[in-house]
Amino acid sequence: MRTIAELAEIFKILGEPTRVRILQALSVEELCVCDLYSALDLPQPKVSRHLAALRDAGVVAVRREGTCVRCLRLDVSRDGGEPSSDEREHRW
Repeated sequence: MRTIAELAEIFKILGEPTRVRILQALSVEELCVCDLYSALDLPQPKVSRHLAALRDAGVVAVRREGTCVRCLRLDVSRDGGEPSSDEREHRW
């Protein structure tokens, strides 16, 4: 179970509308960063900066697939922010 301080940090991270838009896009499917900035109509550096904050908070996971960096939204209600067995099996 997450502590109150950890949950407060996650809510703070989600206070930025761009990050919520990213999570909304990732709630549908795993996406490449290039797909994200195209879908959100935002510059790549801005999307990358927000993804880094979400990754550091344990809200998204990223993996390299050739030259593409793929992103997956994690279930933050669980401890550790690791992909669940369903997420690993389906997405990774």
